[in-house]
Formats: sequence, C-alpha cells, structure tokens
Amino acid sequence: MERIVNNLNKIEMYLLLIWAAITLIQKEFSWEIDSVFIICSILLSAIYTLQPNIAVEKLKDKPTLVRNYPMLLGVGSGVLIMGIMFKLMNYPSGTISTRIGMLAVLISCLGLFYNPIQDEFLPVMKKILLRLLVLIAIGLYVSL
Repeated sequence: MERIVNNLNKIEMYLLLIWAAITLIQKEFSWEIDSVFIICSILLSAIYTLQPNIAVEKLKDKPTLVRNYPMLLGVGSGVLIMGIMFKLMNYPSGTISTRIGMLAVLISCLGLFYNPIQDEFLPVMKKILLRLLVLIAIGLYVSL
C-alpha cells in the first residue's frame, strides 16, 4: 500500500489543480462534466485519506500532536473535497460535510504554528501550504 500511495503522491498536486479547475467550471458554468468531477473528487479524497496511515507508522516516536497532524490534515482534506462535491451536486449533506472539512483544515492550519510540527514537516511544507490554500479558497468560494 505504501508503494501505491507514494506513486499517487507524484500526481497529487496536478490532480488537485485539475480538480480545482473542474470545481470552478462546475460552479460557474454548470457544464455536464459530473462524471469527471466525481471521479477526480473520489480519487483525490482517497489519496488524502490514505496518506496519513503511512505517515503515522513513520512518526511513532514523535509527540502526540506531531503524530496526529497528518491524520487531521488528510481526513479533513478528504471530507472537505467530498463536501464540496456533495454541495455542487446538491446532495443534502453537502453543507455539513463542507463545514466539518473546513473546520478540520483550519485547525490543521493552526497546527503549522507549532514548532515541532514545523520541524518535522519542513521538507513538504510547500506542498502542504499549497493544498491548504487551494482547499480553503475553493471551500469558501463554494460555500458562498
């Protein structure tokens, strides 16, 4: 499973930007690209939900907040992506999922001010910040 997630990590940022573009097109123009949007959302949500499982194994010796940070960020990102998808497709649980995902992503933003988290995740900080920026921007745009 680790090899699969590592291979998916290579395309994660491209998939996130494609998902963001499809989300904006879906919100603004209501084109009939639902199937592409659903597949992209599910794949991206699965990547973000599976990534922390591997990171938790590598962080066994670290403090609790550092060990649980990838789980909060990954699951929060996955819930937010699915919530945005549900909201754009007018499913009943879209608003609740979007709010829960936004709350988890915002809490993970606050976690970046904790020095041990900064020290541990410094090599991938650009990737984390880009993910947070895109998800918060799309989440706020869809919520309004």
